[in-house]
Amino acid sequence: MTVIKDIDSRIARKLASIRKPFRGRLHGIANTKPGVTLISGIGLAGEPIQDNELFQHYGITTCPPEGSEFIVLPIGGKTSQGVIIATEHGTYRLKGLKPGEVALYSDEGDSVVLKRGRLIEATTVTFKINASNKVEMNTPLLQVNGGDIKADDISLKEHRTSGVTRGSQISDGPVA
Repeated sequence: MTVIKDIDSRIARKLASIRKPFRGRLHGIANTKPGVTLISGIGLAGEPIQDNELFQHYGITTCPPEGSEFIVLPIGGKTSQGVIIATEHGTYRLKGLKPGEVALYSDEGDSVVLKRGRLIEATTVTFKINASNKVEMNTPLLQVNGGDIKADDISLKEHRTSGVTRGSQISDGPVA
């Protein structure tokens, strides 16, 4: 039995020497200029993290704000060759989502939430769409609450027409 205990002890020592994934906190600003975002910070046990790569899902890229927490996976057991596999900042994360809901959010309060009941809700100050060809909406109702719609400088709410004759005739175009 002592041989087995000796083997178990050696295995346990080897396993203990392998660097396991650990938590850290971002200090400063993430470097988003190279092909992969680089994160520097400090591990929760005090070890420095310098320019570890932040791996993100294809099609989604972020620049986590200072103070974000992260998980480091040390490749080959080496912190210096670690990759960051997740980031989180509980201060800004949207809370109260229902099961199945998905959200994108920023530290300024902007968000896009895919909600239950097939509702998409976007919250921001200015919503801008850049389309080089056209924007097309196929819907039985387009509703604007408490505002106006403008095409160039012509207001749907405030425009006036000229050459109006009561009856079945068609008026001239809008006056800007």
